[in-house]
Amino acid sequence: MNKRLRKKRHLGEFKEFGFSISLKLRPDLAESELDVYFNDFLDTVERLNLAVGGGGQYDLDFFCTRLKGRTPITLEDRDALEKWLAQDSRLVSFQLGDLEDAWYP
Repeated sequence: MNKRLRKKRHLGEFKEFGFSISLKLRPDLAESELDVYFNDFLDTVERLNLAVGGGGQYDLDFFCTRLKGRTPITLEDRDALEKWLAQDSRLVSFQLGDLEDAWYP
């Protein structure tokens, strides 16, 4: 397969990786506290040059990958987000998945 097709299909050297994120927020958080949490979470994700998609309210599911045009996502990126989540008292629990192919899981 030529380079153009590998790039278009996200294969070979153009493969993109990501990981799943499941968060369970404390049910006693007020609506305003949820807004603050989401802002903090998205600020942290953006600071790490990552992008997430997904959602929910108290039980959240996301998929995290690298922003376009950046270097590939790494275990260090995943660990940095895990460290931030571990210190957050607004969470009841969280789980991060392993790195996987973002286009062909």
